[in-house]
Amino acid sequence: MAGCWRWSTKVGCTPLWRSLGDSIAWSLRREFSVQVLTDRDALSGPTVVTIGNFDGVHLGHQALIQRALAVAQQQRQKMLVVTFDPHPASVLRGPLEHYLITPGALKLHYLDQTGVKWVRLLRFTPEFAQIPAETFLDRILAERLQASAVVVGYNFSFGRGGLGNVALLEEWGHRRRVEIVISPPYRDPGGAAVSSSAIREFIRQGALGQAQALLGHPFAVEGTIMHGDRRGRELQAPTLNLLWPLEQVAPPFGVYAGLATIADNAPRRAVCNFGVRPTFGESSPRLEVHLLDVELGEHYGEFLHLDLLHFMREERKFATPAELVSQIQRDIDESRRLLQDVELHSGSDTGTEQP
Repeated sequence: MAGCWRWSTKVGCTPLWRSLGDSIAWSLRREFSVQVLTDRDALSGPTVVTIGNFDGVHLGHQALIQRALAVAQQQRQKMLVVTFDPHPASVLRGPLEHYLITPGALKLHYLDQTGVKWVRLLRFTPEFAQIPAETFLDRILAERLQASAVVVGYNFSFGRGGLGNVALLEEWGHRRRVEIVISPPYRDPGGAAVSSSAIREFIRQGALGQAQALLGHPFAVEGTIMHGDRRGRELQAPTLNLLWPLEQVAPPFGVYAGLATIADNAPRRAVCNFGVRPTFGESSPRLEVHLLDVELGEHYGEFLHLDLLHFMREERKFATPAELVSQIQRDIDESRRLLQDVELHSGSDTGTEQP
């Protein structure tokens, strides 16, 4: 498997950080049940809160959210998923490259699938990072979020320098009569705690099946379909072209089988190449997606969501375009075999309710 790689931020690709808050317009290209709340949105009464980065919205996150939903049902209160915008690491460590599993609205996409109705964004700034732990509890959880219960993971930390921990949270909850629920680690079949860090490493290695097993959903990328050089048509395999988001963790350059969804249409089986197209001497990374058994129309400027399901082979340079054409046909045949039993489904319930 190919090793780690990187490319210059000078390449004409997506911004270094596309924040979730700045992606609301982006996310409106699809219909979601979940509503995104900011400081401009007033809350009408007590809430049950679960809080975290939720990068990847993996099985551990999903278990935490379900625990919070159960507490909210018991208390007959609304449940908020509270997350940060941007990811705290981008403020504490500097701009992120190839790090996030679910940047921007992709996180919202998977939160929507958990049954959550409200997501509250907390803007993470250098000033926010300096809030003392006790102040965070009083001003953010109690005053701003009106928390009647807080459900967090066993390793939750908060406040300046990450000095706040679950012991401090439980002591505060006892004093304020706020129910505190600490969720234990969600473990994989081998006994290891499921974590975003472990999933990132699987993705970087191209181990998409292992990543999906911990995510509980496919690893995906999405963006706006851009103009290419139309070389795919010359190679008898027309493609939809995307630039990989610079902030998103990425697998090795290579050929993948997956499912592609254009706008709100049904997903289609696809084979794609992610890389720099070395046969033609290019160097800017690009994702080229060929839909299987579908007549490809003009989709420039439309929204594309791509689930990457199988790593097929590494990208390599061919001596002639004719050799590449032969390999592309073998890739198409192999992707059909890999995807023949994959079910195609789409659609979700929509609706609104006052927070």
